[in-house]
Amino acid sequence: MKNNSKLIFLVLVLLLTALGTTVLAQEDEGEGTAVALPPDDFIETVAVEELPSGITQVTAYIYADKATFISSGNPNTNYGSWGDMYFGYQPNGYGAMRPFLHFPVDQLPAGATITDATFNIYLISVEDTQSRKYNAYTNSSDWGEYDLVWNNQPGRSSTVAWNANLSDSLGWHSTNATSLTQDWYSNPGSNYGIQLDGEEQSTNNVLRYSPNATPNATY
Repeated sequence: MKNNSKLIFLVLVLLLTALGTTVLAQEDEGEGTAVALPPDDFIETVAVEELPSGITQVTAYIYADKATFISSGNPNTNYGSWGDMYFGYQPNGYGAMRPFLHFPVDQLPAGATITDATFNIYLISVEDTQSRKYNAYTNSSDWGEYDLVWNNQPGRSSTVAWNANLSDSLGWHSTNATSLTQDWYSNPGSNYGIQLDGEEQSTNNVLRYSPNATPNATY
């Protein structure tokens, strides 16, 4: 008898400027392969396959429905309307810059099994070529894309959701986010998104990423 249970294979389109470990697409002179703007509902199904076992395997992009960054140098300024997302540190300027992203995992259909999830972000430009690392932390309360500033940022978890290298290669970068996505799916009330924290030191290291309502949106 045919098994009607469903398994959803997720490739998450989470967002941000160019974090991660693996470049997924890159053309000459650092120009990345462009993709379309995300759909209005922030979830895009890109592949559906009926396996011999009767399980339906689905690959979907979940785009960030909120994406912005905060700046310690401008602690009361909101950047939610900007077309870029900044990350890193700029002495005598923006100071420490931390991206914030939220992905509506709760919009996935009930009864799914998430087998794989990847955070994908597109690096537009970089002002520093040193090898650096960053941590992703989950937020402990809600925040508004057009209200968030350094001085009202939410608290965050004491442990990292994941950590990865910051590459200076322009284009797509990805990091495994399976465990966190599974947690958000099973407990949607805990999903307040993530914030990215890099090496905030005295030397200049500014990375510019593509946020949500843009081509090459974070997913």
